[in-house]
Amino acid sequence: MKPNFLFLHFDSIRASALSCYGNPIAATPNFERLAKGGVLFENCVAPFPLCAPSRCSMLTGLYPHAAGHRTLWQLLRSHEPSLMRYLKNDGYAVRMYGKNDAYSKEYLDEVCDNIGELRGKYRVKGATCPRFGKNPHEPGSPMFYSFLWDEIEDETDEPLLPDAEQAALEWLEEAPDDKPFMLYVPTELPHPPYSTLSRFYHMYDGADVSGMITPLAEVYNDGSQISEHRAHFNADKFDKGYYEKILRVYLGMVSYCDYLLGRFLDVLESRGLAENTVVIVSSDHGDYAGDKGLFEKRLMCLEDDMIHVPLIISAPGVLRDRRAKGQTELFDIMPTVLDFAGIKCGHQHNAVSLLPHMTEGFDDLSRRAFAEAGYSPRDLEFANQRLESDGVKNVGNPYYLYTNMPEGLIGYRSCCVREAGHKLIWRANGRHELFDLINDPGETKNLVDEPAHINTRERLKEALLKWYLDTADMMPPWTDRRDWK
Repeated sequence: MKPNFLFLHFDSIRASALSCYGNPIAATPNFERLAKGGVLFENCVAPFPLCAPSRCSMLTGLYPHAAGHRTLWQLLRSHEPSLMRYLKNDGYAVRMYGKNDAYSKEYLDEVCDNIGELRGKYRVKGATCPRFGKNPHEPGSPMFYSFLWDEIEDETDEPLLPDAEQAALEWLEEAPDDKPFMLYVPTELPHPPYSTLSRFYHMYDGADVSGMITPLAEVYNDGSQISEHRAHFNADKFDKGYYEKILRVYLGMVSYCDYLLGRFLDVLESRGLAENTVVIVSSDHGDYAGDKGLFEKRLMCLEDDMIHVPLIISAPGVLRDRRAKGQTELFDIMPTVLDFAGIKCGHQHNAVSLLPHMTEGFDDLSRRAFAEAGYSPRDLEFANQRLESDGVKNVGNPYYLYTNMPEGLIGYRSCCVREAGHKLIWRANGRHELFDLINDPGETKNLVDEPAHINTRERLKEALLKWYLDTADMMPPWTDRRDWK
């Protein structure tokens, strides 16, 4: 019997925000519940700190640079193979609820069973809640662009869900059993603005989160890349208490995600579906959420706040309560799902199936993970045209400051290699960074020019070069006649 799949793909959860990844105060019991029933991958790396490039990569098993999926507007086209097409062609019901940021219009028409609902209005029976509250600050003020918004009034006994998540839950409650399904829920939660239902917004009021925010004066007022980002986004105008509030609200949003996960797990169990359903939980990228004196994300930055994401998979017949310590990459989900479904992959890719980690206890401690970020000047020329047409280049848009960044903070590409112990970030503008992840997990001490670490830098730089050579392109899965016929 083919297994079902439930894939909750959160937006902007960094691994360090979850109790099962070591957060000392986070209340996330359902993430722990899932981990106890399956495998938690301790070192999963997202390929890009932005929604669309990360999701396109995850669905194809290819790095963003292999096909140019670098901005929010270069989505998967019909000529590109992807996970959902494989499932659809194998007879799966494929339903999606939430945020796309992956498939072009024509591709959605092909692979998504409920595309009409997604383009109209979700059909829900139960009550729903807004996605976020209001921005209490005036346009142009520093706080307006900090994404710390008001709470959502919360007066019901049980927390309400936004319409997409409620619709997905209601479908699962009545899902037909005539064919296996992939229920893909790419929720917008907990993407900024930092705002959620009152009970979660204030869940961590009074909690001591000071140890989760890098001391600003010690490292980031020295002309570093981070300090320049803070200055441009007015982040240097706020004190540590403001960042602690952002982090508390963010943790409340993550606990709301945990509640959502619990609702889905409960339905699987009550309907008897858990015994034949693979449950996957991950995130497309992370979020600063106050750490390093920043908020939201920075598209040229590759700290673990941005790219270290949770990955937990539970499935019938796999090892339980296991933690895999080796480096994994978000796009490993694609071949892993295909292996569970018994579907042969018909295209070349860079990903690795995680099934042996889950059934045999395999763990590749020597593996390296890679990620990329940023935009070249030619990328920006295109992106700025789209930002203009979308109305983002307006002082009243909370993303306005992303559109007028000074030279030096944008207009270059970055990449990184992460291994057990070290991370090297290489930038086209020459501002490279090397971090010791064991002794400096907060990535505060740049060792790139330290004589004692030159060998490590050169070793990892060579690994980056080999990575680009190996992954720059992939031969397409077709052949053509060479003559005129």
